[in-house]
Amino acid sequence: MLKPRIIPALLLSNKGVYKTVNFESKKYIGDPLNIIKIFNDKFADEIMIFDIDSTKNKKIDFEYLKNIFHSCRMPVCYSGGVDSLKTAEKIFILGVEKIGLGNCLLTNKSVIRDIAKEFGSQSTVAIFNLVEKSKKIYIFDYLNNQIKEDINVIEEIKKVQDLNIGEIVLHFVNNDGSMQGYDYFIINELLAYIKTPLTILGGLQDLNEIIKIKKDYNYIGIAGSSFFIYKGKFKSVLISYPSNFFKE
Repeated sequence: MLKPRIIPALLLSNKGVYKTVNFESKKYIGDPLNIIKIFNDKFADEIMIFDIDSTKNKKIDFEYLKNIFHSCRMPVCYSGGVDSLKTAEKIFILGVEKIGLGNCLLTNKSVIRDIAKEFGSQSTVAIFNLVEKSKKIYIFDYLNNQIKEDINVIEEIKKVQDLNIGEIVLHFVNNDGSMQGYDYFIINELLAYIKTPLTILGGLQDLNEIIKIKKDYNYIGIAGSSFFIYKGKFKSVLISYPSNFFKE
């Protein structure tokens, strides 16, 4: 059985790392280069970097990101402001392995197809920001801060996979920053429709939950943010990573 990937997720804003709860209440955590160095030293499997300023403003500071990416000794998945093949090319040149695309799911799926065709499916990740209401699953439109009740999530997953996407991330918006566990209703409802590698994000609670995912779901990428940043009930900032937690 393959070892699951354990993946820290960092939110970049104002040239710092921040943490949110349900996409709100930004709290400054520290300098990204210092935080990435710790994950390097702890041999993190991979890292996800969400550039929330670029997502909102569509203006990417490539020179700044170059310094960030060059400091990473693990594979990087970057998400933020990529809305064209040309922009994706500039990001890949900086050294990332994968680009995460979220807004394109709602605005322009052809970008996903074009990037997958040019750089390979393994380089392209579809990020579904999801909310659960009354046992129904909806896509959350991050830019416009609204739930898209008119979109069928299962059909969207099928469409994205037809575009030769290499990975899907299910991001549980209601659980973001809570450390209260993943949304297993969403996982169990959608898992049968996902044929590509899958990563889950939003709410990772503790080491026991990592064990549960490995036991019950086999090979799923386990991503989180607060779990790797906070320590104790008062949420003191202490960067950590469970190095060598699973043996091959």
